[in-house]
Amino acid sequence: ETGVRLWSPRWGSADLGYYLMNVKNEIYFNPSSGFFGTNFNFERVNHRGLEAEVRVTPLDPETPVGLEVFGAYTYTDAVIESIGLEGKRYPVTPPHQGQLGATVSYDVVYVTLLGRFVGSRYQISDTSNTAPKLGKYALMDTKVSVRWGKALASLAVYNVFDRDYFESGGLGFAGTAFNPGAERSMLIS
Repeated sequence: ETGVRLWSPRWGSADLGYYLMNVKNEIYFNPSSGFFGTNFNFERVNHRGLEAEVRVTPLDPETPVGLEVFGAYTYTDAVIESIGLEGKRYPVTPPHQGQLGATVSYDVVYVTLLGRFVGSRYQISDTSNTAPKLGKYALMDTKVSVRWGKALASLAVYNVFDRDYFESGGLGFAGTAFNPGAERSMLIS
């Protein structure tokens, strides 16, 4: 893994990284094999990708109003190099993922909006890459926090617009099964 980071106390930060992993005998659980599914080893899987992140703080830090705008993007290329599957994509790993958001603060109150994106990807057990892919999706989350000294209280709402999406899905004995993603949910901490 290698990368570079730029940082400025006035405007924010930026990171760019590249990684490469050549994994031998990677253990993979195949739920459609055997009665309860079985583990097996891929002879070799090559994982490589780019990760980028940017944070910008355009307002003067001396004012009670703060603004931080941030974004991140990950590209993942996971390729199977086992006999009979050479060049096939590793299932369930989306090549593209990202997020974009902003936090506005005033004195002790912080409000964050976050958009998340996950690209299409192959289903669990689709090591031959022939079944329809799981669809891409985008979600919006929000969080409101209040700080009292060292204490922090927060209310987070995930999947604000209550979008239907599939986090995962796979091929099995009865055909394709999809696992729906979480509906709108809240967390108080």
